[in-house]
Amino acid sequence: MAGVAPAAAEAPLSAIDWLSDNLAASAPFHLGAPQDGPGVSPGVTDEPILVTPLGTGSDQAIGLFPAERVGLPHEFWGLTPAPELAARVRALSTDTLPAAQRAIYRILLAEFSPPVASDPAPEGNLLLARIDKLVDFGALDQALQLIESGAEVTPELWSRWFDIALLLGVEDRACASVLAPKGDLSPNYAGRTFCLMQGGDWAAAMLSLQTAETLGGITPTDATLLRRFLDAEDAEMQMSRPIPTVSTPLQWRILEAIGEPVYTQSLPLAFAHADLRGTAGWRAQLDAAERLTRAGALEPNRLLGLYTEARAAASGGIWDRVRAVNALEAALTAGDDTRIGDALIRLWPLVQAAELEIAFASIFASRLAPVPLAGTARQIAFEMALLAPEDALSPDTPLPDDTRAPFLAALALGTPLPAAAANTPAEAVAEALADPPPVPAALAARIAQGHKGDTALVALERLAEGAAGDLRALTEALATLRALGLEGVTRRAAIELLILNRTG
Repeated sequence: MAGVAPAAAEAPLSAIDWLSDNLAASAPFHLGAPQDGPGVSPGVTDEPILVTPLGTGSDQAIGLFPAERVGLPHEFWGLTPAPELAARVRALSTDTLPAAQRAIYRILLAEFSPPVASDPAPEGNLLLARIDKLVDFGALDQALQLIESGAEVTPELWSRWFDIALLLGVEDRACASVLAPKGDLSPNYAGRTFCLMQGGDWAAAMLSLQTAETLGGITPTDATLLRRFLDAEDAEMQMSRPIPTVSTPLQWRILEAIGEPVYTQSLPLAFAHADLRGTAGWRAQLDAAERLTRAGALEPNRLLGLYTEARAAASGGIWDRVRAVNALEAALTAGDDTRIGDALIRLWPLVQAAELEIAFASIFASRLAPVPLAGTARQIAFEMALLAPEDALSPDTPLPDDTRAPFLAALALGTPLPAAAANTPAEAVAEALADPPPVPAALAARIAQGHKGDTALVALERLAEGAAGDLRALTEALATLRALGLEGVTRRAAIELLILNRTG
């Protein structure tokens, strides 16, 4: 298998381009000694800044809950060096099955024993890789909690914290940190200038900006945006100029502050949180909530709350979904079985089009379970019971008249699987669930050598390939997850793949 070899050393520093750019922009404020070069004027000196490298064993082990809570061993990382694990984490696809998303979240957030070898460099640091991947998934609240769990604060970690604070709308808290006297860390010039403006100290903000431009310690885009914010006359002159392309949370926040917000739909997923702060319109909030829910970064009930907040303002697309959700809610409240079935049949294709099946199963499956539905509505309710995270399917649940139903029910209940047609995803699943699991020899050897965490990450990446239509990758990924003791993840991923039909 191509994925078995240790992760490539040339893996990118971060899959999040806007974060990488922001880190690069912060470099002028992280000087430890006088130097000449790009962005630094000859002869300019700074007092040394003491920075503690992030890379100690305790930092690498930081998590939000014990590993045992999610069924993983405390020695999960085993003998794999931290730089290899960091590269594996950065390579994980966000376009994967919801069961794989949940497994990835658990791995990224759990507290494990530190790996055998750490690396303070950003590209080799496991904690930074975990935070970056959470941000990649749009899980900003979880990333923020991980940052604040007791790690040594370094420039790289602080920069991530500042970006996340801007997107979550807690910039006052971030700026309080920026403007407080510190002897170890300082923000970049653009961030400090913005915070001075937020605090109402316009003279100091202008001086900060002029100093940054003189020293070359600020990007042209940041300088342009800050001048537009600071200088009313200059702003009027620049209003006719095109809005610069947003590449950092700070740039997005400055544009919002001067009344020129950029639509987040075209930006990385993490920016969608900015639309959930109550400052955006209902449509923008709905779009953002759907994106984040699809990635598993937002609780489904919050999405439901937005759907039921008001009446649909138009027709087509998301408005049809809003209308259909409210129709099902009304039917369930009225207890009218016929209306419930009709509303469910109208809603489900709209949910499938948005790839929100897991969220809606979580919301409605248990409420639909006691309703005596028939035909298509019964089939939909059965699939929702299978997809619901809380195991809404019971052994006495009547099966719909569908050829897949016995196979899917057996998968969910852990009973023997019926025969599956050859060369189908169902056959690939059945092969993976054989005893013993048919784990590829190379991966079995990695597990035996103490590389469980690394192998789990490989299997999850292979599962994304399997979900895209590679049946061999599907069998290998599911079998490997089973061999690692992740039976629940295996069966849920198999069910999702067969129901959601996202191959190809």
